[in-house]
Amino acid sequence: MQLTRPLDSVFDQATKVKLLRVMFSTRAEMPVRKIALAARVSHVQAGSALASLQNLGVVASHRAGRALLYSLVLENVVVARMLAPLFEYEQRLRQDLFKDIAHELRGAAKAVFVYGSVAAGTDGPASDLDLLAIPSARGGREIEDKLQRLASKIREGYGGELAPLVLPLSEVRKRYKANDPLIVATVGSYRISPDDLLTSFEFGPAFVKRLHDPLREHLNYMIYERLLALEAELNGLNNAEF
Repeated sequence: MQLTRPLDSVFDQATKVKLLRVMFSTRAEMPVRKIALAARVSHVQAGSALASLQNLGVVASHRAGRALLYSLVLENVVVARMLAPLFEYEQRLRQDLFKDIAHELRGAAKAVFVYGSVAAGTDGPASDLDLLAIPSARGGREIEDKLQRLASKIREGYGGELAPLVLPLSEVRKRYKANDPLIVATVGSYRISPDDLLTSFEFGPAFVKRLHDPLREHLNYMIYERLLALEAELNGLNNAEF
């Protein structure tokens, strides 16, 4: 038991942070190799880091046949009161950022898209926030003022710089036809561009348009649809006879 600065030992290695992030996201018992694969670390690194975390009482292990399964000790006060809130908020951080963007640009933009490294989940400390804003019919000068306020909020609240791009929908479509699309989302090899999203939204189901954030919800449906298609391909269902 370590009651004096336990976080020094929990966070003394980047590998431990990666493993804990995986374990908090799944909350499931898993063997070392599966945790290591999800965390993108070597099996040897994972084994050593998990042993250290077990010594701290943060994780536990037990045998199931030949497999040694690891899980979080959710009753541990360090896990429950320190680590859980930290990792849970980390998972919500991007959504909070997107909500802030939507709130700041409401009324001035017809649609807003985050692209680049933040959208791909490959951003680092020096990454900018690449943002495409399509002005609404009455946006005009208002969107420039709102983007300036948003840039200040992102700089102060998130420690990053905003890299905005304001384009009318006609220009977005022209770039897309010229094979210069700005990608909204990528699912496997399938890419969703702003034009794909707006066209699908325009002719999509009416109930989505009544939701709180209709464009975001419609994009989620498009992503889920592609994920289901990918799962079907992986399971060979696309070649099955009915």
